[in-house]
Amino acid sequence: MRIAFSPCFCLAFAIGVASGACAAGRPPGIAVSAQQMQALGIQTQPLRAGPPAAHARLPARVILPPGSERVIASPLAGVVAQIFVQQDQTVKAGAPLMRLAGQELGEQQLKLLQAAPRFELARKALRRDGQLVEEGVLPARRAQEAKAAYAESEAALQQAKAALRLLGMSAAAIEGVIASGKPADSLVLAAPHAGVLARVAVKPGERVEASTPLVHLAQVDALWLEVQVPAGSAGKWPPGTRLRVAGTSLGARIVSASPLVAAESQTVVLRAAIDAPHPGLRPGEMVAAELPANVEPASGEAWEVPL
Repeated sequence: MRIAFSPCFCLAFAIGVASGACAAGRPPGIAVSAQQMQALGIQTQPLRAGPPAAHARLPARVILPPGSERVIASPLAGVVAQIFVQQDQTVKAGAPLMRLAGQELGEQQLKLLQAAPRFELARKALRRDGQLVEEGVLPARRAQEAKAAYAESEAALQQAKAALRLLGMSAAAIEGVIASGKPADSLVLAAPHAGVLARVAVKPGERVEASTPLVHLAQVDALWLEVQVPAGSAGKWPPGTRLRVAGTSLGARIVSASPLVAAESQTVVLRAAIDAPHPGLRPGEMVAAELPANVEPASGEAWEVPL
């Protein structure tokens, strides 16, 4: 008489034997050859770390984390002479964005060209008078006066350089103006850091005032989620709770919960930081977030078991 056992029964029996071995203090494990596994129809699959099997699927919006977007405004009143980039373009740090021309740029460079030779003359006078005072030719008062004139001219020069740096001129360009004695006719604005140009707000030939927004530069190497949850269920998912973007293997961790409830939808916004950037996600995109249905503090690791 032959008795046939199903693969599910064999797997359950093997798990029971392993559990009994653990209870008896023996290391768990059953030696099963490849031929036996094939005959029994046993298939193996590695476990994947993830949220619990039961999930609550809720709408979420991909956003940029705080501090990742920067508005580059016009440092002076003038005309947009040239634009080197376009919207949605990825740029590196220091890449030229646009060229501006304005009267204020010329005025500040004139102050620089006036302050630079005065500083050089004061420096030479200080060195000359100092030597003459040491030789006893001049009184000590002359050295003090030369030192005061040197400090005043140095302050004027540093102020002129600082004004041009605030306009966006680089240190190398400022030194180039001093060395050549010729002011630049325009100013090139450069990207302060790498990122994506989310918006270019001006066009060539357009006249702008100081502080007019020119471009919006966003860093997209890190993304967050805004998850809308019912107000009565927001307490189920405290900061630190893990979730997953539906349809992907991306995980995220809740970092904050809004203390306000939206009056129209009676929902609370949870913000979660995505573990790693993903080329398929873009800021502003609507996705679904899978949150664990039951969250227990210190519940340990969770694993996904295939059906």
